Amino acid sequence: MARVFGKRCVCDGITFASESERDYYKFLIRMKAQGKIKDFEIQPNYPLQEEFTTEFEERFDDIKIQSMSITPDYLVTLNDGNKILLDTKGANLISEASQMRRKLFLYQNKNIPLFFIGIIPKYLGGDSIWVEVTQGKDFLAKLKNKYNTIYPEAKKSRSKPVQWKVKDWDEYFEYESLDGLFYIWKKTKSNRKKK
Repeated sequence: MARVFGKRCVCDGITFASESERDYYKFLIRMKAQGKIKDFEIQPNYPLQEEFTTEFEERFDDIKIQSMSITPDYLVTLNDGNKILLDTKGANLISEASQMRRKLFLYQNKNIPLFFIGIIPKYLGGDSIWVEVTQGKDFLAKLKNKYNTIYPEAKKSRSKPVQWKVKDWDEYFEYESLDGLFYIWKKTKSNRKKK
């Protein structure tokens, strides 16, 4: 069954903004039960800017500016005590507002990384595999582009004739698993083997 992105749903009494966010919650529960992560928190909120009112000169009206915050989906505490923030992106769509808030957050919190992650289509590596989709580090886009370059007939016919596994990425990319939570792209290999 195809995953519906952006559809609110409830699990364990928690309302999630999308099914992908809920699915990652279930994944984190399993990771914690298996001892692969220490703990996680759902939807932590971080203030970015307090509310303020401008103080222009007399001939201009002052403007009241609302406060701004960022609420990633998860704060994960790794077994080594380090913390990372994860924001799942259904359909891997990242708005300009999300990107701006991430930049502001990282400017103010240089010791907590914030990643945007998305689930990949099954044909690119299997079931329930998550990769970084942060702008500039979008591993999913790189996987899709490479797949379509190698199998151009798949793009034309809209069918995916060849099923990749994660190990198939080795030929084209240097990547790593971030503590089993998701994969991050490091670089594209230049010494590609021929088909």
